[in-house]
Amino acid sequence: MPPTQITITVPSLADIGQFFVNALGRLDHLAVGHHVVFFIASAALFFNPVVFTWPLWPFKQLYRLFVRLIGFREEGIRLNSYAVGYQSTYYSGYIPRNSYFAELQSYGAISEDDEDQIPLYARVLGWIAGILAARSLFL
Repeated sequence: MPPTQITITVPSLADIGQFFVNALGRLDHLAVGHHVVFFIASAALFFNPVVFTWPLWPFKQLYRLFVRLIGFREEGIRLNSYAVGYQSTYYSGYIPRNSYFAELQSYGAISEDDEDQIPLYARVLGWIAGILAARSLFL
């Protein structure tokens, strides 16, 4: 069987610029056609950018469940868990800095109440929504 050839086209800077011009044109069309709804939705996203993190919430909870199941808890590593066995077998009490084990241990120690910080991407998207809300006032 002959090998399969895959071709990937890398967009030029002009293509990327044209993409954003087209997207802005579509957003302008929405802002003109649904002025009040567009402004309210954009302003709401500006003042509450955590909404952008909601689609990722199930994946975050699955990862947290996995970390808890293998033995990493807020109080430390659970006795008789996979994590304790791995630590005693491979690390003998010393955990190297920046190792996967240390990362899992740190993530397991974070309680759900400690995660109130809004990620950078959500804040950037919130600012973009605010700019679009302000822009819609002048269309």
